[in-house]
Amino acid sequence: MWFFNCRAICEKNSKSLPKFFFLLLTAFVVSSLFASPVDSYVQKGLTHFLQRQYYEAENAFAEAINLDPKNVEILALWAESRAFRLRSAYCARMVEILYDQGRLNQAKDLLRRCRAIYPGFWVFEKLDILIREALSSPDPLAKLSEENKKQYRDFMENGEKAFRIGNYAEALEYFSRALALSGKSIEAMEAYTRAQAAYREELYRDKLYELLKKAEIAEKEKKLPLAIKFYREVLSYDRQNQYAADRIRQLEEYLEKEREKENQRRLAQEYLRSGNEYLAKNLFLEAMEQYRLGLGMFPNLANWQELLRIAEQKYEEYQRRQFEEKLKEISERFEKALINFARENFREAIVELDHIVEISRYYNQSETMKQAEELLAVARENLKIQEEEVISEGSAYYGLYSSLFELGRQNYEAGKYNEAKHYFTLILQIFPGNRQANRYLILSRIKQEPQAEQKIFENLFSELTQHVEKKQFFEARRLYFLLMELIPNDKRLKSLEKEILREKKLSSPKPSLAQEEKYRKALSISQNEPEKAIALCKEVLLENRDFVRCRSLIASIEGRLSRANWLKLEPKNENARLFYSQGLLHYNGGRIEEAIRSFRKALEADPNFEKARVALERCLAYTGSS
Repeated sequence: MWFFNCRAICEKNSKSLPKFFFLLLTAFVVSSLFASPVDSYVQKGLTHFLQRQYYEAENAFAEAINLDPKNVEILALWAESRAFRLRSAYCARMVEILYDQGRLNQAKDLLRRCRAIYPGFWVFEKLDILIREALSSPDPLAKLSEENKKQYRDFMENGEKAFRIGNYAEALEYFSRALALSGKSIEAMEAYTRAQAAYREELYRDKLYELLKKAEIAEKEKKLPLAIKFYREVLSYDRQNQYAADRIRQLEEYLEKEREKENQRRLAQEYLRSGNEYLAKNLFLEAMEQYRLGLGMFPNLANWQELLRIAEQKYEEYQRRQFEEKLKEISERFEKALINFARENFREAIVELDHIVEISRYYNQSETMKQAEELLAVARENLKIQEEEVISEGSAYYGLYSSLFELGRQNYEAGKYNEAKHYFTLILQIFPGNRQANRYLILSRIKQEPQAEQKIFENLFSELTQHVEKKQFFEARRLYFLLMELIPNDKRLKSLEKEILREKKLSSPKPSLAQEEKYRKALSISQNEPEKAIALCKEVLLENRDFVRCRSLIASIEGRLSRANWLKLEPKNENARLFYSQGLLHYNGGRIEEAIRSFRKALEADPNFEKARVALERCLAYTGSS
């Protein structure tokens, strides 16, 4: 039954309801066929809403929201009901204002329109009674004497005359006297309200004229902040005054330009001061950046081009010195790396070789970088073997490893081979290549299955042979050392020893006479025939990889060949130079991402800027990105 009543009401009121609400209403009417615990409140709310009982509808929808807080449709219904109720309250307030001003006919008309929105609103009922009583009350002039009535009419007539000629202050005076005589005369009250509004408007006009005059005088005297203040006061009286708003905008733009110009001058002075300080501290890139910023900020402040020329000249000298120091550093680091190789201190060797690769990449020394990378690969492979096969006391996992190993060894010696295998397996889960754990695991299995001993060793030897045939020397060496501990006298291991161990570590034989002769020849022709000298050094290194003097000579020759080109890599594009300088500052400050962006901008400005390309590659290698 409820459904059909709602449907009839919907059809009757569909034209007056908002389209949005009508759609929601229709949806809920259809959904009422499948009722839920919330529906009773929704149905009550819809019924009240259609009967324009918005307060009751709002409360009913609020109850439904309490039960189903996430239901957007119910929330929309509640909001719509509340909006109608608040709108009705606002209308009631407007009627009250008109009533207080004695404008009863206007109040009556507005109330009629308001009641069409919310017929049952109790405030409207109260106001209706008040207005009807006021309109039906006896004439307030009836109790006046004839003399007072004549005086009242004179006041009203004189007030109207004054109002017509624009003398609103005098009109207010007459109307106020008429009100004093009549008390609640609607005619006098409306006239007084009308004169009061006109008087205020006149005051505003006079005030606006005065303020505009003051603002124009302040503009002529160049007191622009004061002029803006007067124009703002104009807008406080008349928000729609377009002239005042335009003048404020124009004056503020002019002041902003003046302030910006002065700020640029001050900033340029600061760039000049800091640039000179950087130059005195031999921070040439920083000095050039400051001078370029100052040039762009205020070109006429100083001879920026001359300052840049001086800074660039000193920077080139610094680059030459740095280049020579880096070549010397390469030689020293090669020597340290090979000493660490000989001592099997592979971690320290990797540190030295990493530095060599970085330096040679930065200075485009391809052959030196290639040699360092080859040694680096060998060092890393040996370090991996070293760290996986033997857990040293310096390792962070040494305590865990030693505890598990001791438990496994005790169980092994006690003949508890399953327990021993458990502990050794735990070690291998963390360190798969650990030699001792693998050894004890195999021995435990042999103890449990003595008849399988020969088969176990045969399988291990077969696996070792496969690694050698596939040139998987890393796995082969690990298995070789394990078998050497288990079956050290097996002749088959001796036959594979040379091939397996040929890349385990660098040997350090003294250079032969032939190698020394080739080195001296390369040294003698290095100035006139640098390419041939490098080829001779490479021949020596194929025979003796840790001939440090050969490596140093290659680095020195390569450096001399690339030095001239390197120092000429400064671009002609000024933006490219600026972005490159900024990138170096970011890089030196540890801000790698900002440095990458600056170097990319430099390459966009000059795609052939080799220094920026090298610096970018260096940053990308550091972050591991591309």
